[in-house]
Amino acid sequence: LKEEEMINKTKENHDDNIDSKLKKAETQQYADELCHNSSLQEEMAEIDCIERQISSDDLKDQLEDSREKNQELEKEINRIKETLEQQKSRDDSKQVFEDNREKIQELEKDIRDKDEEINKMKEL
Repeated sequence: LKEEEMINKTKENHDDNIDSKLKKAETQQYADELCHNSSLQEEMAEIDCIERQISSDDLKDQLEDSREKNQELEKEINRIKETLEQQKSRDDSKQVFEDNREKIQELEKDIRDKDEEINKMKEL
């Protein structure tokens, strides 16, 4: 009976030892997984940071391109405004010229009419 108890004790110790080793292995595996996951999370965070930086750089480039295009458009708008002002000035000058021509024609007609009147008076 003593021998059987000793065998059972040895088996229990052996089983406990195996259980202990399994638990230790599982704990180590879990710790390794946590460490690996933590490392992955750090890498993912670093990748996210790099992607944000790239995106930020792209946006800065786009902003600079937009500023340059806006400056070019402003120059073109100013050039067009200047051309329109010059055209308006020419049109205004033409209109003044036409107005003056009409006034001159009216005055010439008035002079002819007055000359005719004077000639008729002379004849009388």
